[in-house]
Amino acid sequence: MLKNKIQNFTFLLMSFILNSCSVSTPFFIQNISEKDVEIKIVYNYEIKELDKFGDFKIVYQNGILNQKEFDKSTELINIEQKQLNDSTLQIYIPKNSTARIARTGNTYFINKIKSISYDNKDLSIEEVLKKSSSKNWKITYKIE
Repeated sequence: MLKNKIQNFTFLLMSFILNSCSVSTPFFIQNISEKDVEIKIVYNYEIKELDKFGDFKIVYQNGILNQKEFDKSTELINIEQKQLNDSTLQIYIPKNSTARIARTGNTYFINKIKSISYDNKDLSIEEVLKKSSSKNWKITYKIE
């Protein structure tokens, strides 16, 4: 009986710990094409509200970097942004570069980004995620 109580307590404790943990989840776009790509990002929120939900500062690094290399880089460059309306940004990702679009806890950016458009393609965030790779909670979409 004591053993069952200890097991139940351990299970509850582990459940509580796992549910309260927050994992950093950045979202990257790699432009592996040979041209600069115009991207429109449509959010489910007004752009001015995004800071409440995580880091939505868009930065890039020349070269196709994996997530670990990007995180260690000291040469991150702010990407020029044009706000088209309350919830839409236009950016240009240079050829052969890696851009971080968002960094939130526990993939919260998924609920904040509605869609991404480029080269006459309009993809919902769900479609983008299906075509992305994920490693250690870091998600990367490639433009070829």
